[in-house]
Amino acid sequence: MPGGLDAGDGAGGGLPGALSPAFCPGANPARSTFLHPGVRERTESWEQVADLVARTLEESLHRSLEDARFRSLVGELAARSGAFSTAWARRHVPPGGGAVAFTHPLVGRLLLAHQELRART
Repeated sequence: MPGGLDAGDGAGGGLPGALSPAFCPGANPARSTFLHPGVRERTESWEQVADLVARTLEESLHRSLEDARFRSLVGELAARSGAFSTAWARRHVPPGGGAVAFTHPLVGRLLLAHQELRART
């Protein structure tokens, strides 16, 4: 996504925003993953998610070198989050898919499955 994975105005809110602060309108899921304490508290496998987000940003780097917002986001995360720097250095998350478990204070454990799809270029 351009701009470093912005959720945008039309995404999130409602049910997604109630699941995680990372999915609220205007939130940047990458920034929220590493800098918003509520995301870490609600995500059972937070380290796995952190690795996935860092890998996604790293893979976007070559496409986003001209994007000042993207460069600023990566610089901010590197400066403000030791966890981001650690995840960025690991670089061992295999592509594909998986599931992330969130714990919501009212409804309990929720499992969100995801699948990576790549188009041939």
